[in-house]
Amino acid sequence: MNTKNRPDPIRGQPSSEPDTWFSWKSADNGQASRVALPEFISQCITAAIRWVKGISAHLDQQQGHHEKAEAIFIGFAEQLARVENILTKSVDSIRSEQARISSRINQLGDRLETQSFNLEQIRTLADSSIRKTEQLADDFISRHITDALFKEFTRLYATLSHVEKSEECKTLAEDIERFLGDHGLILIQPKLGDPFDPRQHHPIKRRDAEDNMLRGRIARTFHPGLIRDQRIIQPALVEVFTEPNQNSQKEA
Repeated sequence: MNTKNRPDPIRGQPSSEPDTWFSWKSADNGQASRVALPEFISQCITAAIRWVKGISAHLDQQQGHHEKAEAIFIGFAEQLARVENILTKSVDSIRSEQARISSRINQLGDRLETQSFNLEQIRTLADSSIRKTEQLADDFISRHITDALFKEFTRLYATLSHVEKSEECKTLAEDIERFLGDHGLILIQPKLGDPFDPRQHHPIKRRDAEDNMLRGRIARTFHPGLIRDQRIIQPALVEVFTEPNQNSQKEA
């Protein structure tokens, strides 16, 4: 490097130093300082190296923060995946439970319908049983109590028919017939020549009939019968016309 003997700017004496200098004010005391250019460059390089190292350390720190953030995000994503898995299982479980409850409700509904149907059947059977019981009671009373009473009235009516026809007897016979009619009973009183009905008539005597038109018809009524609602309480005791030589048994 080219040097010259020139006065020292500070001391006023010649100095043999490099002809390139760099001046600045110190940051500590604010006074001006001079440093040779090579030394200044070296200091700049050192400062740049320190700056680069600082940046590198800062970058390393930022990288660490990024890695930590990435790890946090990965962990958060794993937690989200775990929560999603739990929620999926929970939703599936809820849907399965909902389907089970719905099926159970349908079963209960079917049972209720079946029970309602059974109750209706029981009610119908109960009503039918009550009606049958009442009917049986009525039939029992009719057959064993009232029928006997009505038969006695019929016998009295028949007796009045065979006695002397007085006005008093006629009135009593009409009263008996009216009483029986009020209770739904009808006297079976076949007349001469009426067709024989084995359901309503009971033959106790037979009479030979030369006339074919009379055969199988009523010859005489000994005792009237009694009928109620198509139920024969007592058949009429009658004499029937038959063919000749077939009346060996005149009385039953």
